[in-house]
Amino acid sequence: RYANATIHLYKARLKFFFAWLFECDYREYPPCVKWIRVNNPGSRIKSGGAKLPLDPEDILTPAEVLKLIDASQHPRNQALIATLYESGGRSQEVLAMKIKSVRIGQPISHITLKGETGKRNLPVKNCISYILAWLNVHPLRKDREAPLWLSRQGPSNSITYHVLRRLLIDAKKKAGI
Repeated sequence: RYANATIHLYKARLKFFFAWLFECDYREYPPCVKWIRVNNPGSRIKSGGAKLPLDPEDILTPAEVLKLIDASQHPRNQALIATLYESGGRSQEVLAMKIKSVRIGQPISHITLKGETGKRNLPVKNCISYILAWLNVHPLRKDREAPLWLSRQGPSNSITYHVLRRLLIDAKKKAGI
């Protein structure tokens, strides 16, 4: 028997996989998986020992994510938001990415995330165009070991969680969400 959270995760990843397989965008799922309800019956988030109810209105819709991306003027920020959304990775996993963490392929591209649970290679589709646009202007694009998400603080520094939080708040305001 699997835990409810595990079942929820499997359903969500299955829908994501079929959306990728059938080349759907952020807004839709193919009919073969559209009927699958992805909801965790407990729908609770652990926070410092306290459990907070998860309100469905607090979860961004795919259309709202696109608004956030469009509201972000900088290619780095657009790529970062798209990558966070599509990968479902923890913020620190995504922020720790290097240029070599992105593997462009046809028809499949992958990103590699490293974090608490180890190393994960994830197939991605929608965020790749944003990542490519960022890599075209990335100051250290030829250095595969360079941080993917460069900070303005120096040529070899990655942006911090606080910078990420600020850019998401700014994008949210600009998008009117």
